[in-house]
Amino acid sequence: MVFFFQLLLNMRLIFLLSCLMIFVGVQAQSFSGTVLSADGKQPVAFASVYLSNTSIGTTTNSSGVFTFQNFPKGRFDLIVSCIGFEPYQTNVESSNLQAITIYLKPRNNDLNEVVVQSYEKDGWSKWGKLFIETFVGTSIYAQSCTIKNTNAIRFRFNKKENILTAFAYEPLIIENDALGYEIKYDLISYEYYIGKSLLYYSGYPFYTEMETSRKGKIKRWNNNRNEVYIGSVMHFMRALYRNTFEQENFELRRLYKIPNDEKIRIKYVLKNKFKTRVINKDKVAISGSSGAPLFENGDSSTYYNRILEEPDEKSILINQLLTGDSIAFAHDSTIAGLYFDNYIQVVYKGKSEPFEFAQQKMQQSVNNSITSTIYLINHKPVLITANGMYFEGTDLLFSGFWAWSEKMATMLPFDFKPIKK
Repeated sequence: MVFFFQLLLNMRLIFLLSCLMIFVGVQAQSFSGTVLSADGKQPVAFASVYLSNTSIGTTTNSSGVFTFQNFPKGRFDLIVSCIGFEPYQTNVESSNLQAITIYLKPRNNDLNEVVVQSYEKDGWSKWGKLFIETFVGTSIYAQSCTIKNTNAIRFRFNKKENILTAFAYEPLIIENDALGYEIKYDLISYEYYIGKSLLYYSGYPFYTEMETSRKGKIKRWNNNRNEVYIGSVMHFMRALYRNTFEQENFELRRLYKIPNDEKIRIKYVLKNKFKTRVINKDKVAISGSSGAPLFENGDSSTYYNRILEEPDEKSILINQLLTGDSIAFAHDSTIAGLYFDNYIQVVYKGKSEPFEFAQQKMQQSVNNSITSTIYLINHKPVLITANGMYFEGTDLLFSGFWAWSEKMATMLPFDFKPIKK
């Protein structure tokens, strides 16, 4: 069964590549629609209509009509945004373009006034630094990335669950002078699990090229864009789609995580047999009911504390390189699928860890190749288009380098093309 499955993947991938050759000659198509208010069915003029995570967008005219003259190939989130209305989102595919009518729901101002009462008072002064670090990032590029309307952000903190939630009542305007983009970001959700250092956020970014007449600045923007692209998730997804991992300097290995049984045993022993006294957050003093030291199986206090410092799970890395067709398949003629069990370790050999990342890991050396881990949260395939866009983003969990690097300061639009030197 295993060999049949791998063979089937190879055949489907060949079919995908063949279909891609057929579609190369297809010309870009126009796509149009009308935006109306949901309550009065009146045209909504000057609404922003754009493809999320790209620099491709337009606005509606006085009749609420919009048109994309050259709709790109692929699948996209079409977003409609206008002051006074809730953002609208729908999926659009270039292979099935039809005129569309969109109805925008007015924002409920009364509801907003009720909800705002539960927001943190002086929220930005309390949580702004943490929000910038987790949303914009801590890379060198983040130093040149600014949110222009931080006053639009509200915070709510759940002390019991230790979760920070952020909201924005208007699109965030982000000026990224490191990459040369102004980003309008419709923030849909932001949740940061502080104790677990786990971040989840989603939204709809629209990129606009910043303008300058300085050739030196344009060159810096292009160099920085190329630099953040190589080894990124976008780069990885494009290499996966084309089955070019080896040529693109990616190495993939299976990674299994299993419960740390010895740590579970030690916790059980401490909880049920021994008295413990906390010395500090990392160490405990252990004694029996009489107060004298007492251990099992020749264990010692030093041994117990060493095991308690270990992670709850142990990682087993299978040192055998994976090929793209072992985890990818053709979903249809233009979309690839990604599926695997447990975890995948991704190493990009063409780039070393930046100093800021190594410093955060408390490591002295910065010569290690950048390494990340991916996990399918919902244990179902993720779909990928030729430009590296993947659906659904909430189905993938990143750890390692990508968990640190994939922030707004280093994000690129999916219509980005690296400049070959």
